[in-house]
Amino acid sequence: MIETPTLDAAVSETIGLMEDTRDYVMRTNAYAPEHFADPMQRLAAIRESSRLTGQLTSILSWLLWQKATLAGEISRSEMALHTVELMEAAPQPAANDLGCAVADLPDGLSELIAKTDRLFTRITHM
Repeated sequence: MIETPTLDAAVSETIGLMEDTRDYVMRTNAYAPEHFADPMQRLAAIRESSRLTGQLTSILSWLLWQKATLAGEISRSEMALHTVELMEAAPQPAANDLGCAVADLPDGLSELIAKTDRLFTRITHM
């Protein structure tokens, strides 16, 4: 079982990335057509932002389930079942199926994707 300080730090990091993503989208008007020469790049940016938000939500959900288990609010067997369901449903790291690599996305979005992918990898190994 994961220790509470580790969970608290991961929850704070996840919420911070959620806030950074929100701030990035609002600050930059990230999806405005004038930011993209190619409509497929714009579509990729929108899709990757959605995937990013879904991934962060899945991570936070899993972390909160872990905290509930530590607090004795749910059983370890319930947690184990939820972990399998959650990790199967979680959006996976960025794909290149639209012909646009993550590197082709705006720098701020690429950076948020990279941070979230690293966090997801760490969380799946806890």
